[in-house]
Amino acid sequence: MQDYNSYDLFVKNPHIYTNFPFLALDCNNKKTIPPRMRFQEMHWHEDMQITYVLEGIIKIISLGKTIEVHQGEAVFISKRVFHQFIEVETAHYRSFLFPKSFINFYEKSPMEKEIEQMNIGICLLKQKEIIDIIKNINHVSFEFYQEKHKEYYLATQLVQFMYYLLLQADHEENTLQDYHHSLQNVSLLFIYIIKKIFLLKKLLLMEI
Repeated sequence: MQDYNSYDLFVKNPHIYTNFPFLALDCNNKKTIPPRMRFQEMHWHEDMQITYVLEGIIKIISLGKTIEVHQGEAVFISKRVFHQFIEVETAHYRSFLFPKSFINFYEKSPMEKEIEQMNIGICLLKQKEIIDIIKNINHVSFEFYQEKHKEYYLATQLVQFMYYLLLQADHEENTLQDYHHSLQNVSLLFIYIIKKIFLLKKLLLMEI
């Protein structure tokens, strides 16, 4: 039996139904650990994503925009944004995915409202404060597997990251914010259209 979710390029977080739905990916020379469906193909997901480049250069292609990320830089990708990773040269990078529930604190909180209104689709990150936080997340995720209170530390680092990201969004020019907002809207429209197409295909196959 075919999985029709695969047709709309959606990729699910395998940890989403666990008590700590944080996913860390080690991507090196066009391979990822753990294995990831649609790795380096165009896709989207419900998670927010941080990607940090350890070595080399990568490109993130989205709808109408390409961002080049160099060693020591990072990129943030919001939920429901189509994107694809391409290695410009041999590259080693880490990706961290997490649902917005990680940073909402509780349902209908002021923080949840801020995140929903955040006009960032894809954003290149170079600021020292943000990169230092990402380095902390990377360090704990991959180098201290048995560290005490690891989950609590990661959660607090993600909250700090979002705080600095919101500050960065406040200082972006209106044109850039409008672009990010449009990017998310176009992605959502594209997702909706593809889902309708393959729902129709499924119904036609059932009739046959």
